[in-house]
Amino acid sequence: MGSRFGSKIVSDIGSEEVVAVCVNGIGNVLRHFCAARLLAVHFQRPFRVVIGSDRLSTATSNALCELLSPFGSTVITSREAGEKLASTLVNELEIYDHVGIYGTNSHPLTEAYFKAVLPPGPLPYLSIYAAQPRSYGDADIVRYKTQTYAQLPWPDALQQEVGAIAHRLELSERVGVHIRLTDNLTDALKTAHHLNTPLEVFLEFLAYLALHEDARFFVCTDNPQVVPLLQEMEFDVVTPPLVPPPLSQELLEMHLLSQTRYLVGSYSSTFSYEAAFLAGGKRLWLWEKEAWQLYDFCPCS
Repeated sequence: MGSRFGSKIVSDIGSEEVVAVCVNGIGNVLRHFCAARLLAVHFQRPFRVVIGSDRLSTATSNALCELLSPFGSTVITSREAGEKLASTLVNELEIYDHVGIYGTNSHPLTEAYFKAVLPPGPLPYLSIYAAQPRSYGDADIVRYKTQTYAQLPWPDALQQEVGAIAHRLELSERVGVHIRLTDNLTDALKTAHHLNTPLEVFLEFLAYLALHEDARFFVCTDNPQVVPLLQEMEFDVVTPPLVPPPLSQELLEMHLLSQTRYLVGSYSSTFSYEAAFLAGGKRLWLWEKEAWQLYDFCPCS
């Protein structure tokens, strides 16, 4: 496992090293890891990961450290130290050309392109965006992300638990639903740009799927009032069980979502986005620009 560290990280960085400083929730950590690793590979530079977040459980931080270490030495620090490191050294705007809305996640696949030439010297940077070379098309980045997640050394205990739960809940026959209704709703930028998915929009779409596909649902949500409401509406709903450490609840739920037929996600939520790339890639429905949009992240499509 990586070690906890302080200010020494600055002097330890190699002269050409790309350092992914990963903060916030698990979706943002995995998203930045994928983009920064591709950046390092594309420009043939050494790579390292720093996990600095106050939004991850200890179990999740430790699991992510183990997962990402084979792709470059990985360490854990505080969010404050991680943010200071990134803002002091390299701004992501020197590395990425952004498309869409800057300041939050606005697209499940491509939010930025690598600049043609990188700044000289070490590149520790903080970002939450999905980025890629301009030479990549949609199929290329889908293939890269699904292959990257397939190569991660997911813990045996996690995989066994996911397999047992998926079998018991018949997830391969259910539609996975991720309803995010807490911090997204208080984010000023997401509110200003109408990036949140209202609960009533979810309810209407699930009712449509239940009627026209006889759909059954597996629901992950950060709002405890959602599931009782769905049950009152007589949807066939199951939810993830709670697991004790050292298993990561967040990783478990993301993997369970990936075991379903397809996903209905929350727009501007990287938990929804990254879940769709696990287990070989899935179709993902998102409420975008006042309509449900379908993204197909199956590499063979």
